[in-house]
Amino acid sequence: MYHPPGTELAVDQPVSLILGDAGGADAGRALIRLAGNAPGGWFSSGDEIALSGAVMAQNNGTFTVERVSGRDVYLDQTLLDESPTWAAASMYLDGDRYEFLELKNTGPMPLNLSGVRFTAGIQYEFPEGTMLAPGQFWLLTPHRSNFRDRWPGVPVQGFYMGRLDNSGERLTVRDCFDSVITTIKYSDRAPWPASPDGLGHSLVPSQPDPTGTQDDVTRWRVSHDAAGSPGADDPVATVSSAGIVGKRERGHTQIDKW
Repeated sequence: MYHPPGTELAVDQPVSLILGDAGGADAGRALIRLAGNAPGGWFSSGDEIALSGAVMAQNNGTFTVERVSGRDVYLDQTLLDESPTWAAASMYLDGDRYEFLELKNTGPMPLNLSGVRFTAGIQYEFPEGTMLAPGQFWLLTPHRSNFRDRWPGVPVQGFYMGRLDNSGERLTVRDCFDSVITTIKYSDRAPWPASPDGLGHSLVPSQPDPTGTQDDVTRWRVSHDAAGSPGADDPVATVSSAGIVGKRERGHTQIDKW
């Protein structure tokens, strides 16, 4: 998990109680009782809470949230009892919940995507009869509700299994005959730019009309917008080559891939 800009929900919020083991149905889970209610709506299982200023050293650190109820935050592990406590809590959303991958038909003719599927990186197969019109985007995400919280009004066409690797991996799309349509291996290490890895920017084609293999770092650049642009081309580079162009985001990190 990582925290791109905008995932901080609260910083140094006072804690009134640390119960090392909540017991009962929550046995094996520490209870962090905040002085006020936890951030509503988004903060939930899988997010993180960072405690500082606790008397017990073991209670200081960053922990994964199991569930949230009012001002009570339950962790996926035990801590030590501490009451009263002078600890403070900072709460963060899991940046990975905003990742998406988007494909676009940049050609002049409709594309039949029946049987087209991802065979590396994530798991997704286009439904039978899927037609992608010229200029149309097909947006995929593993987290519909989180995506819609951040980009309300942007339509989501499908949901994939798996998670895009923050440190880089290969993504491959094949047709119904198992032939490779496109493949690219991205990375968060040089010579790839660093800013798209959790620092808010995207990775998009370096030229508006990419041709040939896109599995080359020189064909990519950092995007203009930090928050991503699902449903639209990057404001600086207009992608207009015949075929399919994909666009991918991890939290605030977006990759356009051919």
